[in-house]
Amino acid sequence: MSFLDTNPVFASNYAIVTGAGSGIGKAIALELWNNDYSLILISLSPIELENTKAELKSKAGQQAYIYAADLSNDKEVEKLFEELSKLQPKIHVLINSIGIYVKGTSELTTKDMRILFDTNLIAMHNMIHHVLPTMKKIGEGYIINIGSVTGNLALAGIGGYSASKHAVRGFSDSLSKELAADGIKVTCISPSFTNTGFIKDGAKLTRETMIQTSDIAKTVSYLLSLGKSVSIMDIEINNRTVVANKI
Repeated sequence: MSFLDTNPVFASNYAIVTGAGSGIGKAIALELWNNDYSLILISLSPIELENTKAELKSKAGQQAYIYAADLSNDKEVEKLFEELSKLQPKIHVLINSIGIYVKGTSELTTKDMRILFDTNLIAMHNMIHHVLPTMKKIGEGYIINIGSVTGNLALAGIGGYSASKHAVRGFSDSLSKELAADGIKVTCISPSFTNTGFIKDGAKLTRETMIQTSDIAKTVSYLLSLGKSVSIMDIEINNRTVVANKI
């Protein structure tokens, strides 16, 4: 799907946020907007993207554009960046927040395993592959990938999800080392139980005691506020209730 705005005009200091229609991606988009970034918001659902954009308070000199696409689909991603190349925005920040959660390990179907890796890893790779030339050209940039604590330490019963997030962490760490000399930073943020649609209320965790999406968004702001000499490959954000109760 093409940009839902007509005749977009791009300025400098742009951030792309995937999964921006809900959850962590939406919270990060709102945070970046408040920090004076113009935005390119991407998700599968145009309705959710419209809702996110509606929450952005009008600010002089900032623009927000939305694009609905399946980022695991090579052709759709190529079409997205063909349009962007004509408009030549200076992309300083890429937030890869798109993700899916499916339970299961050995009992997972091959189809579900492919969906996990297509959504959690391949979509991230596709965005990075197309954004990097622009970042290298301007000599700076920040790529932030949303992983999971289960990508650092796997849990029973979610082997497929854990494996996909292990892949996100490994790809991020390698990329961080490769791009350091280019002035481009890469960080993987690995949160524990977060208040999103993925997680259900449990006996020891309620919506109030989960990590809030705004906490992840504030972590992004912290990373972007650091000087050029700082390199942080991974931030693990644990849930206090989980730690206290050894869940």
